[in-house]
Amino acid sequence: AFQADIMKRQGKYEEAIPVIDEMKSTYIPQVHSKVLVKEYITDNCINMIAASTFWLHHHGRSDDALGLCDEVINSMLPEIEATELLTKLQLLFPVCRVMANQGQASTAQKALELFRDHVSDPAALAG
Repeated sequence: AFQADIMKRQGKYEEAIPVIDEMKSTYIPQVHSKVLVKEYITDNCINMIAASTFWLHHHGRSDDALGLCDEVINSMLPEIEATELLTKLQLLFPVCRVMANQGQASTAQKALELFRDHVSDPAALAG
């Protein structure tokens, strides 16, 4: 995850995608996420996987990006505790951007609902 993060900071998005693919081959959110959050306050693996959805979209691989968005939403987002709003924000921001940029009202609406349900409404309730 840290290698992909460095590449992201250097603007080497296309080179970071294979790094993400390799990381995904060993990273199991149900096993690793809670341990990473306990140790590092956030799960940088999930954050980088979510960020890579936008990189894929940017490089014209929209189908791959949407598939990865679904994977993030269905298998990674449930592993984040409800109180971890920053992690949810970091995870959902690129995913929602990709979904909203698809030009389909239903996909954009789903992105808005995800953001409301997992970030903005809980943040408003927390005060």
